[in-house]
Parts: sequence; C-alpha cells; structure tokens
Amino acid sequence: EQMSVIQAVQLASVVNRLRTGETGLDLIAATRDELALDSLVVDTKSTSSGDVAFNISAGKYVNENLYLEVEQGVGTDQDFRSSLQYELTPRTYLEVYTQGEFGSFNNNGLELNWSVDY
Repeated sequence: EQMSVIQAVQLASVVNRLRTGETGLDLIAATRDELALDSLVVDTKSTSSGDVAFNISAGKYVNENLYLEVEQGVGTDQDFRSSLQYELTPRTYLEVYTQGEFGSFNNNGLELNWSVDY
C-alpha cells in the first residue's frame, strides 16, 4: 500500500526472476551495471502538492573497505548528501558525510557506527 511505482516494478521483476529464472527488463539494474556502480536506488514519493518527487542514490566500493555514496532529491527540497564509509573492523564503520545545497554544504559530520549481524 505504501510502495512507490518504481518499488512495485522492482518487486515484480524479482518475483518474476524467482518464478521463471529469467531476468527480464530491469532498467535500474541495467543502468547500475552500465555505470559500474555497486548500488543504485531510485525512490519516489508524493509531495504535499501532489507532485511526484524522486530520490536517487548511487554507491561504489572504492576498494574492499571504502564505500562512497551520493544522494540527491529531484523535485524535492532534500539537500545533496554524500558519505564516505570506511570499514575499521567487520562490525565497525567510520563515516564522514556532508549534506547541504550543492556548492554550499552546511551539515557535515563524522560518525562511528557499530553493528551486529545476527
């Protein structure tokens, strides 16, 4: 009920792949592969005025322990965001990020994240 159109199409593609074994047409995966990215996410939402807004994020492993991600809203007031994550240990990550209007970053930070996979 709360899925965007793009998420619904991606889910249908995955279900079809599981059901038939064929990949079919997946434009986001094809674009991700063509651009040699490790992650490409396109998400939609409706604005208060009823318009459709997009959020696009792309990520790439620079090396085994270093991941770069950028994110931008299209048709929204969301600021540009970028982050660089460095894996210190398998459960500990150091993240440096910046966020703000493109060319005028006003929200920068450094985070130390710890996670447990179970």
